[in-house]
Amino acid sequence: MEPVARPMRCHYCDREATFEPEMDGVVVGLCDDHFREQFESLSESDVMENLRRELDVDNLDGVDGADER
Repeated sequence: MEPVARPMRCHYCDREATFEPEMDGVVVGLCDDHFREQFESLSESDVMENLRRELDVDNLDGVDGADER
C-alpha cells in the first residue's frame, strides 16, 4: 500500500502551499500571501539587484527577436 500524497502546507501557516520553491534539494511550501511577503522582502533587499546584475536583465532587449523589425 502506497502512502497517500498530501498537499504541501505553507512553511509559515497551515494553508495549502501554492508555491513550492526548491533549492539544493530542499522544498519549502508557501501560500500566496507568504510568497508575496517573501518576494517583497527580497525585492527590497540587495538580493534582487544582485540577481538582476548577474542575469544582465537590462541587456536582454531583442533577445527574443521582438525588437528586430
